[in-house]
Amino acid sequence: MDSVADVNKRPATSATNPDQDSSASNDSKKLSLIDRKFLKGEAFVPPSDRDNFVGFRPHYIFLYGTLMDPVQLRKVLQLENTPTFQPATIVGWKIMLWGYYPTLVFNPGNTIHGMAYEVQKESHMEYLKYYETEVYKIKGCNIKFGNRTEVPGETFIYNGDKSLLKEGSFDLKDWQMKQLEKKS
Repeated sequence: MDSVADVNKRPATSATNPDQDSSASNDSKKLSLIDRKFLKGEAFVPPSDRDNFVGFRPHYIFLYGTLMDPVQLRKVLQLENTPTFQPATIVGWKIMLWGYYPTLVFNPGNTIHGMAYEVQKESHMEYLKYYETEVYKIKGCNIKFGNRTEVPGETFIYNGDKSLLKEGSFDLKDWQMKQLEKKS
């Protein structure tokens, strides 16, 4: 004869609990498909490459130089309408100048002020990469908005010879004035 401990280790069957099979089949009819799969040990397991999704997803990009000019961004992205920005900051970077153009270099704790733009199309990211050239590369960052919300995003950082950089700052209004002077 089985001891009580041995009986407790065995799963319940119709032999040990004749009412269970009929109640289990009735319960399974009431449960959703996902619940039945879960109970059978077939719960959803995300694909191993879920975090390496290769398709495009709309996301924010932090802008800190010439692309903060809505007219310039409209040209680069070939938009019909003027783009909408949100004031934003990122932490951990410092602006340096590559010639006249600003770039970001790593600097823990430092805050950079700029604008965030939500990129809606993969082609727009390609236009931005083309505009920025290979001297810049994309880097993930946390973008903070004025209302204190924070979203994951991207920005362009320097990808060239750091000996070509100099201390300085970028003034969007000065750059816009120079663009106007070039037209006249």
